[in-house]
Amino acid sequence: MTGSLKIKKTSSGKEYFYVRLSYKDPHTQQWKTKDIKTGLAVKGNKRKAESLINSYVEEYAYLEQLSIIENHIQPTVELSDFLDIWIEEKKCDIRGNTYDTYKCRIATINRYFSPRHTLLRDITPKILNDFYHYCLNYGRVSQKDQSLHPLSVRSVRSCKSILYAAFDDAVLKGLIASNPVRDTKVTNKKNRDFSEEMLFLTEDEIRKMLCFLDEHYPFLKPIAFVGVFAAKAAANHSRIQMC
Repeated sequence: MTGSLKIKKTSSGKEYFYVRLSYKDPHTQQWKTKDIKTGLAVKGNKRKAESLINSYVEEYAYLEQLSIIENHIQPTVELSDFLDIWIEEKKCDIRGNTYDTYKCRIATINRYFSPRHTLLRDITPKILNDFYHYCLNYGRVSQKDQSLHPLSVRSVRSCKSILYAAFDDAVLKGLIASNPVRDTKVTNKKNRDFSEEMLFLTEDEIRKMLCFLDEHYPFLKPIAFVGVFAAKAAANHSRIQMC
């Protein structure tokens, strides 16, 4: 793999450096290129951009090694190991922010399956449905104290979508006969069914907030006053209707 600098111009006319990687596709044996945005403007940043080339070559070296990785995938591969390989294969086909999202979701999946050492070929719809249920109750780990909290329905469905795509690729590779995700379902409950009841400010907290705004941001005080008491009035009205 080799790297070089390329210049691209935006629609506004600004020019930025890109690192162009040239590599041989392990599947087709054809040469391909991949352009990586550096975020560096052309003017005054050439040396800095050149210093990034080697790091990008190292970071994306896997693009030429996928065939080696694939040859080491055995029918007894664990699901967590397969997902780690799968996401690296997809890295060159998806945007950076999408890749980061996928990695985050796969980390959630692996937190559940890795300690269980569940094999890819042993995954069943029931096992996946149990995983969804677990995530809806304990899928989010607090960064503050490592406590477990419910994961939103949308996030669990995102995990399911990733699993669906990964298992489809496993079928194509001949590692499994069918995709078990097809027969699974994430509950139809809405996110609010898994959320704690919203807590409103107390009268004392409202008073302190309004005093703070009055001193530092007086132009916001009328808006805050109306918003807080409108919300409390709506909540009280909702409780009355439920009685």
